[in-house]
Amino acid sequence: MQQTDDTRRGRCSSISRGDARGGLDGAATLEISLPLDARAPGAARVVVECLRGRLAPGVLEDVRLVVSELVTNSVRHSGAPGGALVELLVELNATVVRVEVADPGASGVVAAHTPDVERGGGFGLNLVTTLAERWAVERVIGSETRVWAELPRAAARVGVADGVAGQAVGRES
Repeated sequence: MQQTDDTRRGRCSSISRGDARGGLDGAATLEISLPLDARAPGAARVVVECLRGRLAPGVLEDVRLVVSELVTNSVRHSGAPGGALVELLVELNATVVRVEVADPGASGVVAAHTPDVERGGGFGLNLVTTLAERWAVERVIGSETRVWAELPRAAARVGVADGVAGQAVGRES
């Protein structure tokens, strides 16, 4: 079922009242706890959709993808017991979107792997590495794993004449 704009606004306004702080144009924080189960990645994408209008469309898509990958990794690899929660934090400031995903898993290695095309794994953290300016893992021994990533808030500019990312194109008269 496709979500209407009215439905999305209704969900986002209720989330915003309880869990988001900040204005539309400046800094903002979105924080939510989700059940750590197979529905968590989709629910996290819906939550991120509440940032529509605060981020350039391309940046919003990158943030949605990074959030989806990090939450999926929590679901697949945390080893947390049933009933556990995954915490999602998205912070906006003038230049950066910071995404944090924390779960009660405290073992295993969190690292990008060579993608396995046949089995379909190993793509997530490689995508995060590509999209984020930087990312890292913080682990509290015996307590939780927190993976964070920082993405540029502004969309990369592309020079139309030469297709070079991040450079303005100009001509001298």
